[in-house]
Amino acid sequence: MPIIDAHVAGEAERYPRKVSADDEIGGAFAQMDVEGQTFWNLEWGKTPIPSLEVYLENMEELGVDVLLLHSSGIRPDSCRELNDRTARLCRDYPGRIVGLAAVPLPYPQEAVEEVERAITELGLKGLKIYPRAQKVTLDQRSVRPVLAKAAELDVPVLTHSTPLPMAYSGYHGAYVAIDNTAGNLARLFFGGVFSEIPNLKVIGAHLGGGMLFYKDFMVELNPEWEPYFDNVYYDLSGYPFSEKMIKAAIDIVGEDHLLFGSDYPLVGTDKVGEIIKKVQGFGLGKEVKDKILGGNAARLLGMD
Repeated sequence: MPIIDAHVAGEAERYPRKVSADDEIGGAFAQMDVEGQTFWNLEWGKTPIPSLEVYLENMEELGVDVLLLHSSGIRPDSCRELNDRTARLCRDYPGRIVGLAAVPLPYPQEAVEEVERAITELGLKGLKIYPRAQKVTLDQRSVRPVLAKAAELDVPVLTHSTPLPMAYSGYHGAYVAIDNTAGNLARLFFGGVFSEIPNLKVIGAHLGGGMLFYKDFMVELNPEWEPYFDNVYYDLSGYPFSEKMIKAAIDIVGEDHLLFGSDYPLVGTDKVGEIIKKVQGFGLGKEVKDKILGGNAARLLGMD
């Protein structure tokens, strides 16, 4: 069974991101501050970020077979450029890189058109949505046509949720408030998105901010929501997660809904290796570990 890293945000030296500062996602991150402290004031934001090539050079040694690459943008021209770049990387590294599309969510009509182009013409495998950076919410009316288009094309939507509860309240230690917590994914249920688009497939980054642990509570409140949980997947990026957490997640949402993800380059290749070894060392059956490390992602992304 292949190992698929389902959460990679690397930049390639051959195809660097070339969009203006006020267009690219970095421009949005610069505005995501809490009491004057911006996203890029994080310590890793002050140090060089390794390029995608570093990961590619180490894939064989790490035992990783495929990288799921994603980018985020704001303006339509930025997203088109990012998606063209991702598509070129997929062509240059066939079988080793698959990509998700950047979507200009503040521009609803252009966003739907870019989703159609990126999936049907460029061959990308899904969408990447970053609600806080793009200044939208998943249950916003203007976002629903984009989600409906993803469901129509049968591709998943990756969305962020911070792995740390204190990040939501603006904790100024190692992390800063960069995203919603479980509330990000919860909007799909409480905001009526799944009721309108019941076949929408979603990946909650960083174990969905822990929303999966509220499943029984939410189903008790609204029994009709239970089948929607079958469409939600959770990646393990945001290392480290303990064996107890993963076993609890399996007990609640099942072994078919967890995806290995590293969050490279925010973690280096050394950490990628640690995460893989940790999962392989869990007290789970081989079939379950194979699903988490690659089988579930391959099925979700429609990969042979």
